[in-house]
Amino acid sequence: MDIVTAARLYPDWPRHAARLTDAVRDLTVDQLALRASPAHLPIWGLAAHVAGERWTIPMLEAAFERRYGDIVQVHTRASVLNRLVAHDAYHAGEMSQVLGVHALPVADPWRRA
Repeated sequence: MDIVTAARLYPDWPRHAARLTDAVRDLTVDQLALRASPAHLPIWGLAAHVAGERWTIPMLEAAFERRYGDIVQVHTRASVLNRLVAHDAYHAGEMSQVLGVHALPVADPWRRA
């Protein structure tokens, strides 16, 4: 199966990604450097952080171990994908907050056309 089939799992993602791209596409270098606070990533860093690789449906079943001392966690790519979507939604909100605080158009991936 190809990536088009895998995209059916998250049919809204192309629209979300496009809206995030639209929100940052025309920002100046100074605007891309804006941060919510000194401890937070700048907008350019948040945008780069949510850009990701592509997996196919068969690849989602692959599992791997993550170790923390004596603790072993087993994750599948599917579980990582679910965490990724939630994680990226968090950063999308963070980007929108920084843009809004500076009176710039926000990135609203859930806005209906």
